[in-house]
Amino acid sequence: MKQKSILLVGLGRFGLNIARKLNELGHEVMAIDSNEERVNEVMDYVTNAQIGNSTSEAFLKSLGVKDYDVCIVTIGGDFQSSLETTCLLKELGAKKVVARAEQDVQAKFLLRNGADEESIPKSSSVNGRRSGTAPTTSSITSISRVPARSSRSRFPANGWGRPSRRSTSAESTASTSSRSGKRARSIPS
Repeated sequence: MKQKSILLVGLGRFGLNIARKLNELGHEVMAIDSNEERVNEVMDYVTNAQIGNSTSEAFLKSLGVKDYDVCIVTIGGDFQSSLETTCLLKELGAKKVVARAEQDVQAKFLLRNGADEESIPKSSSVNGRRSGTAPTTSSITSISRVPARSSRSRFPANGWGRPSRRSTSAESTASTSSRSGKRARSIPS
């Protein structure tokens, strides 16, 4: 299996499990999340990571979305953000978008608004609520069927290694992390 370049959006339990599995398979993974602690937790399993808002078109553009073989949206608990992110990724030229859905109705919305595939986490029901954390075999194997990019470069030409812009109500900051750094750091813009 050829190594693929993957953008992983959302680093909750499901996203972290996906990152671990993709690491085991030897793929290059750029992970993003708005939570610095989650970014720090995933650093051992990814090639690079950034702290940022995935619903920001400017932030996603800075990552060079069209240079990834697959974009995986694993945002849980905030379906609006998941839907916006999925739509933006497709609008920005993502080749393939796989998005997490917690319910069948969410899967339908995601598929109608940019997702090429949806993944409903394998879960058990607790008090009528889904509580899945494990990636499904189909969500990982579908990534293996996507052809790898033909470029010989290790990273997408646009985005990795550059600070990203993330605006907050208080200030605008940029944050990046890599395997070589132990913690994500914020860099004033």
